[in-house]
Amino acid sequence: MALKLQIARKEKLLKLEEAAALIPSRSTVAVGGLGLYGAPMAMVRELIRQGIGDLSLVLPPGSSIAADLLIGTGSLREVLCSYIGFEDIGLAPNFRRAAESGTLRIVDADEAFVVCGLKAGAARSPFFVLPEGMSGYETARVNPKYFCILDPRTGKSHLCVPAINPDIALIHAAQCDTYGNARHLGNCFTDLLMAKATTKRVIVSCDELIDVSETRKNPQLTSIPGFLVDAVVHVPYGCHPLSSPGLYQRDDQHLQLYLEKCATESGLHEYLAEFVLGTDFAEYKSKIGGEKFELLSKGNGHA
Repeated sequence: MALKLQIARKEKLLKLEEAAALIPSRSTVAVGGLGLYGAPMAMVRELIRQGIGDLSLVLPPGSSIAADLLIGTGSLREVLCSYIGFEDIGLAPNFRRAAESGTLRIVDADEAFVVCGLKAGAARSPFFVLPEGMSGYETARVNPKYFCILDPRTGKSHLCVPAINPDIALIHAAQCDTYGNARHLGNCFTDLLMAKATTKRVIVSCDELIDVSETRKNPQLTSIPGFLVDAVVHVPYGCHPLSSPGLYQRDDQHLQLYLEKCATESGLHEYLAEFVLGTDFAEYKSKIGGEKFELLSKGNGHA
């Protein structure tokens, strides 16, 4: 008679403060989302509250307030990025000051570098060979991390990007079960690649916590499988003031307030005092107001 072994699955649900405490200073941290969509803002603010710093940041091809806040608080020693800005709303004030003053090491990485570097990292390959014709990239001439190799079969030279392997990935999904199976209701962006490329810990925050039975009913909706995820944090409106595709829109009014405040160093300190330092996530939501969240949810839409 065959013996059946049953191993109990481990739930991965943590509080926001507990999850952030798992991230040591001096880590290389990938932050998911893209531009004004899908970034784990509640996690970013908690990192700042806990004073976790000296970080090297890996960003998707576009980032906004998540990166700009970490730069403004001096939490970073280095950032690998293609673009940090607020798209149609404006420039990123803290990033601009840091770039102009030379107080932050900036690795100028275009979209090909970021995406293909993460692909190599996800495959545990040392580098990714780009297609022919890409050696003329302007970024390849100014970014020393690009390199060329010769194909031993043809003798042709090919442009390559090194693997990107973050220590930690911080990702936000619209839905997740307690075992870490995440669902993006819009675009997954580079979130899955980040989760696969990360070497130590993947933390997923989510707006809605779903039962694992829902995951089993529609497994094709899972965008990041639970075996890649180490911790789950349930934080409704955890992307605010950014959009969580499929659930709520970005808060342009708050983003404008941020840009106005951060136009000066003193204004940045005022913003941090009111919305980041000395206030937990529940107090943050209270300051924004339930009516505002309801309004943002009415025009949910996908990105």
